[in-house]
Amino acid sequence: MNPLEDLKKTYGKASIISASIIATLLIYFFCVELIRSQFKPFHGLLAFSEIQLLRYLFYGISVLEVLAIGLLRPALLKESPAEDPKMFLAKLSRVSIITLAFCEVPANLGFILFLIGGLYKDFLILLFLSLLTEVFYFPRFRDWEEKLRKRFLLSRFQGGTK
Repeated sequence: MNPLEDLKKTYGKASIISASIIATLLIYFFCVELIRSQFKPFHGLLAFSEIQLLRYLFYGISVLEVLAIGLLRPALLKESPAEDPKMFLAKLSRVSIITLAFCEVPANLGFILFLIGGLYKDFLILLFLSLLTEVFYFPRFRDWEEKLRKRFLLSRFQGGTK
């Protein structure tokens, strides 16, 4: 296979996995809504006196985690001299999936806040932060194609694509 055919195949798999990761946010949302509807009013499962401290800690972790993704991605995508196009595409796929998995952290923390203290608004805020970062880092075919062309100086018309 030529590099552009490999790109289509690898991108297709990565985008399906990435979309599945994003779909888990809906599962969190529906779980929270189910809990809220079954246990009205839901005030959390624990009487935790330090919930405000935990809120600040979880918000801080979420912000740091989002910043860390932006800083670490370029290091993970660093070029390797012995890398061929197939290896490069595998790396792009791996980094995209790992990135989106890490983008789930704020939603997970929001879910924990909801379960512990019934903090619905905090859950929604952290869920939205996860959704924003996942949309931002979702793999885009044109970006992958451009990176592959730049890295390996491929012609725009190689492999029969326009």
